[in-house]
Amino acid sequence: MTADYFANPAMSASVIKAGRLSMQHMRHAHTTQSETTPSMRWGKLVHAIVLEPEEFSRNVRVFEGDSKRGNVWKAFQADNDPEWIVTIPEHADLLAMSKAVLLDHEAANILRDIEDTEIPLFWDDDELGPCKCKMDGYGKLCGRVEFKTTSKIAPRQFAAQAESLGYFHGAGWYHHGAEVCGLGGSKRFNMIVMESSEPYAVCVYEIPEPILNECYRECVKIVKEYRQAEKVNRFFGPTRERQMLERPAWATQQQPMELTIGGEKVEV
Repeated sequence: MTADYFANPAMSASVIKAGRLSMQHMRHAHTTQSETTPSMRWGKLVHAIVLEPEEFSRNVRVFEGDSKRGNVWKAFQADNDPEWIVTIPEHADLLAMSKAVLLDHEAANILRDIEDTEIPLFWDDDELGPCKCKMDGYGKLCGRVEFKTTSKIAPRQFAAQAESLGYFHGAGWYHHGAEVCGLGGSKRFNMIVMESSEPYAVCVYEIPEPILNECYRECVKIVKEYRQAEKVNRFFGPTRERQMLERPAWATQQQPMELTIGGEKVEV
């Protein structure tokens, strides 16, 4: 099912994320299947142990050798799926991450209420064409669930990162897909966020429905622009004309001078 999902050319949140930069980037994302990177592979393992612990236990294979070299390592690779091979330290890290999520009361309750994971959704839109999304989790009580790791767990820092990485727009796209495809129950959209390194702090953030709807409307605008670009087969980059390159404002701000007036130091 996973292979079928990625092979389907329907419009997705990841493609729309590229479109936030330019139609050229969106075209590349839509027509090119990216290769699995080590960070993507690690992300899959973290998702599995948090959202699908039984599947993780069933598939993971722990390499107990001293290094990923030599005939022993080659033989281990040949006998097992490379996507599920971890070293002893990696396995320990994954177990620690799983424990951290379960120790968080809010996150544990959501995970308990999840009824299905990695849910592929497909729908047709009269203006946008075929669309798709794949939600991390869903349950009638907990609603729609996404799981993210981050190096910036504090609310303001993570909000900035979420905006930069397109998490809000992805959530809006998933939320709409869930509505169109008839997922019942709670409409709440919860994002379980965990630090990517120790101490693996966990926060649960709920995205308000007005923000979800606003971000979906922005997604629609991007996709409509892309469909128009397809018609004329012209996909512009971030700029269409020559731009004047100026230094950022922070680089040209004058630093305050410190003077001593009447025995007191003041900045001018």
